[in-house]
Amino acid sequence: MHPLKAKIVLALHAHLPYVRIPDKKFPLQELWLYQALTESYIPLILCFNELIEEKYDFNITLSISPTLLSMLSDDYYKLKFSEYLCAILELLRKKSHTDGPEKRSILTLLNRIQKISNYYIEIKGDITGELVKLSQSGKVNLITTAATHALLPLFRFSDDIINGQIVIGQTEFGNAFGFVPGGFWLPEMGYYTNLDAILSSHNVKYTFLDAHSVYLTPVRPSYGNYYPSITKSGLKIFPRDLPLSYAIWSAKTGYPGDHTYREFHFDYTYSLSDAELNESGIDRIPFGLKIYRITGNDKIKEFYNYEQAMETVEKHADDFINKIKERASLIREHMKRTPVFTLPFDAELFGHWWYEGPEFLKHVIKKISGSNEIQLISPDDIEVDTLDTVEPAESSWGREGFFKSWTNPECSWIYPSLAHLGVKFNNISSLTRDVNRRASNQLKKEILLASSSDWTFLIANDTSSDYAKTRLTEHIDTAKKILEEIESGNVDEKFLLNRQSLYPIFNNINSI
Repeated sequence: MHPLKAKIVLALHAHLPYVRIPDKKFPLQELWLYQALTESYIPLILCFNELIEEKYDFNITLSISPTLLSMLSDDYYKLKFSEYLCAILELLRKKSHTDGPEKRSILTLLNRIQKISNYYIEIKGDITGELVKLSQSGKVNLITTAATHALLPLFRFSDDIINGQIVIGQTEFGNAFGFVPGGFWLPEMGYYTNLDAILSSHNVKYTFLDAHSVYLTPVRPSYGNYYPSITKSGLKIFPRDLPLSYAIWSAKTGYPGDHTYREFHFDYTYSLSDAELNESGIDRIPFGLKIYRITGNDKIKEFYNYEQAMETVEKHADDFINKIKERASLIREHMKRTPVFTLPFDAELFGHWWYEGPEFLKHVIKKISGSNEIQLISPDDIEVDTLDTVEPAESSWGREGFFKSWTNPECSWIYPSLAHLGVKFNNISSLTRDVNRRASNQLKKEILLASSSDWTFLIANDTSSDYAKTRLTEHIDTAKKILEEIESGNVDEKFLLNRQSLYPIFNNINSI
């Protein structure tokens, strides 16, 4: 590591909630996965592969959630994703007879989807295997997160839930990749006092937090959030750099809002006739046919021009490199030390929300690789003896930075319900060794699935809130039923088997 170069820790977090709706062809909630694969996960893998093949020097940290990992490895989703790609290709081919800018935009998307489809066929749907190769390259640093992406501070009432989320996350990752990572992405960057000690007890070496976790502490580290810190338990803390992050993250003031970029919200599917949709067996939902550019709020949407967007990507990559250099120069002047800027993002921002995101990343990485002033590093590259000790403040990212995005009044019943279930289950387990093992495992699974931060986030933001409420009620009511049956000693085995088939995840939970 060159001592004079500004260091960048770039961390991407790939996560989706566990959704499985087999009685529908293309349910909206499963499309979350198929669109993320098409627009983010596969394009990012292709981007990293290209950089590795061309011998660029870089390091990216990539967190993969256990729920996403489970879906990526399941033949059920592999088949349905292939069907999704075929359906999009069929629709685009039918519409490619149009003229002018519309045709150009349709053909651009058609070629892109065909490339994704060819790659997926080539690797036989083995995304996990591709991630293994990236990890083995030494350029992509894979880490894990909590089992079902629970916002851990809201479960501080239960050490069992906290420990279960951490251990299952590590175990599922280890089963897939053959090692347990030193890094752990805290869901929603949620932190509370003493969580560092719990993480350290599970051999977690580092995590990422929002900026105010450091600057709101009673005793700030001497380098603020411009350099990592370490807690008393030995956990390295990497706080987010807000100005550089917002340049990428913000749709209003950042790069993704540029009018030459592809529009996310306006889906061409809504322009198709009922006959066209019925013939393809597709509902009138945002299926992923995005052929317009952002254009501007007060204008009629214009068709997407890929070449124009790529010119903008190049300009934005140059601008971002300059922002890093300027910020590093300013900070170095005051703190007499080369800074480390931590830039954590949801992976889905790159490609799904911001279509040009993977290309932007590729340009930035290439420019950094050839720079004498900037270096992309792994969190493991930071030596412990260079760090100040800090007691991080309770914090999260999201609205107002203190869990508000997940504590909507409509969700107030959830956490007491889960706490009650957890306490009763622990009491039963401690009193008798004769608890039905299948029932016990399924009860754990239902509590885990109900604990996902995704459901409360969707409710708080009124996005697919009906589905989120249904899932929460389903898992909590099921957990109550199983708990009552355990208490009575009359377990409905047929019901348990049905629940296992509905949500075939965490099948090794017995060992946790």
